[in-house]
Amino acid sequence: MKDYLLHFRDQAFQASFGLYKRLIPGSFVATLLIGLVLLLIVTPLTLLTMGYGATDYLTYQQDLQNLQRSVLENQQDMEAISELYMAQFNNVQAFLVLPLMLLVLFIYSWASHFYLLLSDNEIRFGNSSVMQAFKQSFSPKILSIAGFFVLYVLIQISVSLIFGLIFFMLSSVSAVLAVLVGFVGFFVMLAFLLKFTIAIPAIVHGNMGVVQAIGFSLSRITWKRGAMLLLMAILSIIVLIIVAVILGGIFGVSDSTELTVYNASTDPR
Repeated sequence: MKDYLLHFRDQAFQASFGLYKRLIPGSFVATLLIGLVLLLIVTPLTLLTMGYGATDYLTYQQDLQNLQRSVLENQQDMEAISELYMAQFNNVQAFLVLPLMLLVLFIYSWASHFYLLLSDNEIRFGNSSVMQAFKQSFSPKILSIAGFFVLYVLIQISVSLIFGLIFFMLSSVSAVLAVLVGFVGFFVMLAFLLKFTIAIPAIVHGNMGVVQAIGFSLSRITWKRGAMLLLMAILSIIVLIIVAVILGGIFGVSDSTELTVYNASTDPR
């Protein structure tokens, strides 16, 4: 642990990269395990909740595609769109909704604990064993992480409602002022929500309770750091969009070239 701390203080980038390399194999295996749990447990229960059989995944996918196609065809008729969605969710089994939500909450809390234990064991003991982290991952800390998730969702809802109320009140006074404040306020709201970023690591690494972890995160992620995290997230999204556009253009040109060659080769003239 001491060596990692010294590296983080003196050469933060190299230390982070070194830790990342050590965790890649374990994280890959952990991702496979979590994906398997989602596939074998969450997916069948989701299908049952939506009124399908536990193995009717292809039917569910086809129905969703049909729904999207119907929505596009009736995009000018809001009443028709509403009826389409109501028809899709008419078969929802209401008594399964709460168990599904609790199960998903538990699995994602366990997954967060699992991932963070991999890094915690490596930093503290130089041990990146997946099985060791897996054995440790089933602990009362899962309940603390789940409690944080619930509180965080409630905080998000409250902040969004306050933001919407302010925007509505300003719009009745001045539309320009409402748009200006709304634009700036939206990013302020995102920066505030990012101030909770290290609450879960504080629970796992620092053995803190939910309230203590939230206080720790709010005190360590200042407004400046929250803004920096937001800026990094926006830049990452922009880079991903640019890469997607470039790849789309490359494959689009390739498909167009193949089509042109095919047409030329089959043209009798």
